[in-house]
Amino acid sequence: MNLMLSIDVEEWFQVENLRKAISKTQWNSLESRVEKNTLLILEILAALQQKATFFILGWIAQKIPDLIREISSQGHEIASHGFDHEPVFKLSREQFRKDLLLSRELLEKCSGQSIVGFRAPTFSMTGWGLDILQEEGFLYDSSYQPHRSKKNFSIAAISQANSNRVVLENGLLEILLSSHRWFGISLPWSGGGYFRLIPYPIFKKGIKNILREKGSYCFYIHPWELDPRQPKVPVSFLKKFKHYYGLSRTEEKFRALLQDFRFKTLQEALFSQAK
Repeated sequence: MNLMLSIDVEEWFQVENLRKAISKTQWNSLESRVEKNTLLILEILAALQQKATFFILGWIAQKIPDLIREISSQGHEIASHGFDHEPVFKLSREQFRKDLLLSRELLEKCSGQSIVGFRAPTFSMTGWGLDILQEEGFLYDSSYQPHRSKKNFSIAAISQANSNRVVLENGLLEILLSSHRWFGISLPWSGGGYFRLIPYPIFKKGIKNILREKGSYCFYIHPWELDPRQPKVPVSFLKKFKHYYGLSRTEEKFRALLQDFRFKTLQEALFSQAK
């Protein structure tokens, strides 16, 4: 069984649901909370002796390099989440390449690790983006989320996959975010808002079902999801629900998840599956 744990490291004000309310020109003037929240996650992981892959924005590495050094020093994998959380499909090919290389340079300088993994902001990867990842020497991508990524991925191997690991035609590996069929409906079951929304006993049962069916599972969470005291931004009811619902219970649920399951980094899982 391969259970993969990933942390998408970004500030609370960089998320897609708040994009229309907070512009990038405001970022430097807003309260930074990512270091405190990420250190809390590191504390939880250390206490429960778990390892994770941290997909980190280059913007964070540029602002708080000591945070990346601390994550790496504790034995976690460092991977790229792009530079400033711009969706891939909003960039040109050359803009994406520059974004990718800048992020990798900053993360490698801070961590001392070779950066081989990537997750697109808001799971926004495209087919041509995957080719650029392969051209630049990345080993894997983890940006395919059921129901959300299909319009951007035009690769039959991904849409027909029966496991969390797919070898693409260009040789790149794709680690899929997990989904689960519940009462005839296929739902994303990999973390984020669904983890906050669904009662933990039900979520836990879903993970066990996925493991029985596919033998692997990939989970993700953001540091801001463990921060119920973060500033409240006036946005639409739907976006407010998506971003703020369940924040007060996420830490407790996350601790329970790590007590019930043993996780690996994505890179560790890839190597163990290859054996």
